[in-house]
Amino acid sequence: MFRRVITTGALAAALVGGQAIAAYADQITGSFGVTGIYNPYSCTGGVCTQIVGNNLSTATAIDVTNIAGTTTPAVAGPVTVGDSQGQFLAVLPNGTVGTMSDFSFSGPDGGGFPLPPLTGWEIFPNVTVDLTNFTFVSTTPNFITLSANVLFHVVGFDNTPGTVNFTATVNGASFTFAAAESATPVPTIPEPSSMMLFGTGLFGLGSAIRRRFLNV
Repeated sequence: MFRRVITTGALAAALVGGQAIAAYADQITGSFGVTGIYNPYSCTGGVCTQIVGNNLSTATAIDVTNIAGTTTPAVAGPVTVGDSQGQFLAVLPNGTVGTMSDFSFSGPDGGGFPLPPLTGWEIFPNVTVDLTNFTFVSTTPNFITLSANVLFHVVGFDNTPGTVNFTATVNGASFTFAAAESATPVPTIPEPSSMMLFGTGLFGLGSAIRRRFLNV
């Protein structure tokens, strides 16, 4: 009889431990990268001027384009997916072509380069990425380095927060960038109905344990 009581107590502890862990929604996990061509702009007081030459230290905006040197402000440009991993590999395979909207990462809006939040910043088949806010910005003569929070909308999955690390470089007259993106699912609070069911189960287990003790 003592062994039965211990077994029941262990079951109760297992249930408590299982319910103490917050449940995860059906969010996507994994990462992918995109590459493309861009033109850097410097915006001051709402007026934006294209940067010519190898000095990115004054850049405040990105014009995503398809041909180096071709200016297309306020027009989304093509990006290509690479290094897709995890669940993204099935919904966003390598070689997928999508678009990325132009954006500003410093200074006021202007010249067709809006600051985040940007809905539909990147658009692919089955996947849309919203740009939420920048968390890190660094510019040097040869590099633009950005980190930002994003929100992934993926067909078949719940909306999933994530991050993107964006690095733009200059090599002569050729401007290129690479962005590494990863999804970071967050725990969700159990629904009230689940908590009620859990409490009812604990009450039943407690009653069973008391009955077993009384019968010893």
